[in-house]
Amino acid sequence: NATEAQRTLFEERFKTGLIKTYARGFFSYTDEKIKVYPYEPVEENARKAYIVQEIANKDGTTLLINYTMGRNKSNEWKLLNMVVNGINVGSTLNSQFQQAMEQTGDLDKVIDDWARPVDTPAALDVMASDEALSENDSSAEAGVQREKERSSDKLQ
Repeated sequence: NATEAQRTLFEERFKTGLIKTYARGFFSYTDEKIKVYPYEPVEENARKAYIVQEIANKDGTTLLINYTMGRNKSNEWKLLNMVVNGINVGSTLNSQFQQAMEQTGDLDKVIDDWARPVDTPAALDVMASDEALSENDSSAEAGVQREKERSSDKLQ
């Protein structure tokens, strides 16, 4: 089990790595059309919400992103997970962490090395591959439904 200091350091590295990775991706977009699909109304006491976004590239391909948002104990909405063109980012990152732990057996080393793979995000290359692109409105609705079915009712 991780110590509080290890958890804090990992959280900091993880957050910084995600921000760097997605900022790079967002800054690379120019003149693409971004559509946020209408979301289902959220009841006042709801713990989760689902948002679907589609980015249409100049070359005609699209990037479909399903966001799962959760409300924490402080009643703030936080991102729980993203599915980009069918690739579950949360599961992918969890698998990467588990593989690193299996390879090294050293939690401190995994935490220290965590930001390095983010600088060369192979998972994002897969997400943007030609075979993963080109979704439509009906797949957006299906994506929201899949996320609802996958998502547990418990927030951490």
